Amino acid sequence: FPESKAAIEDLKFCLERTNQRQQLLTSLKSAFESRLLHPGVHTSDILTVYISAIKALRELDPSMVILQVACQPIRKYL
Repeated sequence: FPESKAAIEDLKFCLERTNQRQQLLTSLKSAFESRLLHPGVHTSDILTVYISAIKALRELDPSMVILQVACQPIRKYL
């Protein structure tokens, strides 16, 4: 983010018209846990991804529900 803003807008458009929110949450949490949250990843890299996720998910969902749920594993890990 912000390079991915166009993709975020497309995803937001799709989420407004479909019932895929839970699938997105499940996918994001799984990706964070499997790719990011393990001892081989530097804390600075985790923080960089976390900050980018906050920016992107706030754009995607102004209510920040997706942000709170999807990023919970990152907050717990840190």
